[in-house]
Amino acid sequence: MDDYKPKTQSLLNNTSSIRLFLAIRKLSLVLVAIVLGCDDGTSPPLSSLSFSSTSITLSSLGETYQLKISAKTTGNGDFQNPSVEWSSVNTEIAGVSKTGLVTAVTNGTTEIVARKGALTANISVVVHQKPTNLVVSINKVRFENIGDTAQLYAAASDALGNVLLDPNLNWISSNTSVAAVSPSGLVTAINLGTTDIAVEAENVSAMTNITVSHWDRITPGYKMTCGIRTSHEVYCWGNNEHGQIGDGTTTEHDRPKAIAEDQLWASIVSMVYHSCGILTSQQSFCWGRNNYGQLGIGSSEEHYRPTEIAEDLPLETIEGGFQHSCSITSLGTIKCWGRNNYGQLGTGNGADQLLPTDISTQLNWVDIAAGSYHTCAIANSDRIYCWGLNQFGQLGNGTTVDRNNPHELTEQDFWTKISAGLYHTCAINQAGEAYCWGLNDQKQLGSERNQSQWPYPDKVKTLNLWTDISAGRSHTCGLNDTRQAFCWGDNEYGQLGDSSQNDRPSPVPVNGNHTWKDIEAGVYHTCGVTISGVGYCWGNNEYSQLGDHTDLVRTIPRKIGITKY
Repeated sequence: MDDYKPKTQSLLNNTSSIRLFLAIRKLSLVLVAIVLGCDDGTSPPLSSLSFSSTSITLSSLGETYQLKISAKTTGNGDFQNPSVEWSSVNTEIAGVSKTGLVTAVTNGTTEIVARKGALTANISVVVHQKPTNLVVSINKVRFENIGDTAQLYAAASDALGNVLLDPNLNWISSNTSVAAVSPSGLVTAINLGTTDIAVEAENVSAMTNITVSHWDRITPGYKMTCGIRTSHEVYCWGNNEHGQIGDGTTTEHDRPKAIAEDQLWASIVSMVYHSCGILTSQQSFCWGRNNYGQLGIGSSEEHYRPTEIAEDLPLETIEGGFQHSCSITSLGTIKCWGRNNYGQLGTGNGADQLLPTDISTQLNWVDIAAGSYHTCAIANSDRIYCWGLNQFGQLGNGTTVDRNNPHELTEQDFWTKISAGLYHTCAINQAGEAYCWGLNDQKQLGSERNQSQWPYPDKVKTLNLWTDISAGRSHTCGLNDTRQAFCWGDNEYGQLGDSSQNDRPSPVPVNGNHTWKDIEAGVYHTCGVTISGVGYCWGNNEYSQLGDHTDLVRTIPRKIGITKY
């Protein structure tokens, strides 16, 4: 008996311990179940799973969203974020992690399923890339001809920078009378003018500026050319060693380069190594070489961009020679500046001028022309006056004596047009007859005389009546009364445009049978604009001054191609 009691007592003690252990274990499991949302099977069972909304939308590929699930017990108790299994009906649209983090994969709709035993809850996931940025392929389009087309493209991207593969784009023209646009972004020029093409993708848009214009005037210089469009845009191309193109560089351009695009230009002229132009606002600018002050800005510093002339009076026209420039002001007076070594400024002395300087006359002037070292102008009396170098009789006064102020032609007429070349001068009278005088070594006077120079106006040998005339270095071109173009004189580089490189002592027609609005002779090349606004150049092309993207000599008119985009 004594031996039995201790064993019984020990068993009783062990039983109590076991009961206590089981009670503590049960209580712990209950507490754990409460913490885990009654998820141990010993707590009240779950009756349902649910989401706070029926769907979510993701607007960017790669965008994420953390789902949260709610549960209810049979006793209508609430539990947040019970442990569930997550799955996506279509993982190519959106995937879901073990913790309920949804990630957008591609556009479309799928469902995310939360599962707990036999219970499930579904939520719709829409992946729709919302464009937040839209870029158009071309910011500006410059059409040369009515009927020209340009294909525009647009790229849309979402907030994370993903490109939308098939955005819903809407193309709109603000002025369909100027340019139309198709649903695919194909723009067609309809008429001269300016419009904007807008492209929209939902709540974002982008814009392309459209200009439909023609050439108005093209002025060939020495190794470069400038031209102005009917849209008042100025383009220059060719040699640029002194910044005479005006784009801020000294880089040569083989095609027209737009300059000062924020300005509206009324006129442009290109000389040897500098250029000048006048805005529609009547402000005047020059740029390029300035070693003798030919820019008229008060210094001799070169400028690679248009720099305003230091002159208070509005200038009606500007013409330039080798190293000087002259203009007619709004008051009908003449101002000149730059080099004056032969009196080409007409100021009465040989002093160079860094600023526009008045010619002291009582005359009112209507037209002016600047040769390399001489200047001529027509007064409102229809009479011509010239000054400067007269070595070859280019002043037309019957002598070869230089003049440092305006000197009247010996043989006067009623003159309407005047043009000055290197060492010769040409003019048209009221009757439509053309006359030239000065150097004639290349037969640039176009007369029957065999003399190498002639100091009097000599009639151009032709049956034509003339409406325009232009004197180049050693060749001359003009338009007759039917707007046909003729050239004569030096033809070393094909600058006469007759498909040859033979000098011509009298006018020959320019190849192509075009009807011309304007024609101008440069140093070794010639340019013109047809009635329909198409620009052509021909002759020397060593520096791509013809604007045809090559350096090939052209003996017939070659169409200028502007940089559209």
